Amino acid sequence: MSNELQYYGDPVVDTGLTVVARVYDSSGVQVGSDVATTEVGALAIYRGDMPVAVEGSYGVRFFNGTLLLGQETISWDGTAEKINASTSEVNANEVKIDTAIAQATLARKHLTNRDKIDTTANTLTRYDDDGTTPLVVFDLKDGDGDASSTQIYEKTPQ
Repeated sequence: MSNELQYYGDPVVDTGLTVVARVYDSSGVQVGSDVATTEVGALAIYRGDMPVAVEGSYGVRFFNGTLLLGQETISWDGTAEKINASTSEVNANEVKIDTAIAQATLARKHLTNRDKIDTTANTLTRYDDDGTTPLVVFDLKDGDGDASSTQIYEKTPQ
C-alpha cells in the first residue's frame, strides 16, 4: 500500500492544509481510521495509504478539519488499487507525474523565491527554498545590451 489515496487541490489556496482521508465501504461504514496524508512539496497534492480492506469498491472523502474538500472512488483488490492498464503504462504515468511535480515545483520557486541584485556584478541571483543556495544567476543589461543594475531591460541566464 503506497499513496493510493490522492487529493489534488488548488495550488493557490490549498497548500499547507491538514488533509485526512476517510474510506467508506458500499454500506457507508468507515473502513479503518482516518488516513493522514502528506503534501507533495507545496503543490496542494496530498497522498495517503489505503487502509487494510478486502477486495471491493470504496468511496474516499478528503477533509480539512470538518470541511469536505472532495471525494473519489477506488477499486481495491485487497492489496492494491485495481487499474485497467498494463504495468508499463502505470510506470510511465508515474514517471510523467513525478516529472510534472518537479517542473511545477521549479516554476513555483521561480515565482515565489528570494531574488537579490548584485549592483557590482550587475547580476540577479534567484535562490532555492532555503534562501541561500543559488538556483540561477542572471546577467542584467540595459537597453543597449551593456551590463547594468540600474536601468534593466533584459536578464539572461549565465
